[in-house]
Amino acid sequence: MIALLGTIGGAKGWEDLETYGVSHEGWLSSFLALPFGIPSADAYRRLFERISLTAFEQSFQSWLVGQLRRWLNFGLTHTSNKYSNHNNHRLALDNIPLSVSILCT
Repeated sequence: MIALLGTIGGAKGWEDLETYGVSHEGWLSSFLALPFGIPSADAYRRLFERISLTAFEQSFQSWLVGQLRRWLNFGLTHTSNKYSNHNNHRLALDNIPLSVSILCT
């Protein structure tokens, strides 16, 4: 989660991920268990060296689509029909796999 948030926040490498984590530790610890603190740059490097990029892309894509579907379904059920356009939401969901593929390459 820290790597994802750090990347969204502009991290370009392992040291940037560590810096992001350290600088946001108070906030991150409000929703993440960090019994050993923020991982070091070397810990991120070792972790990502062992991850299959294809498997990661597929898992992340599946997780992201699920999160967005839950979020959109919540929005659709809590918004009056005159403000909702189901077709626009469907188009957005259909384009997620392409977007995730681009991000993972």
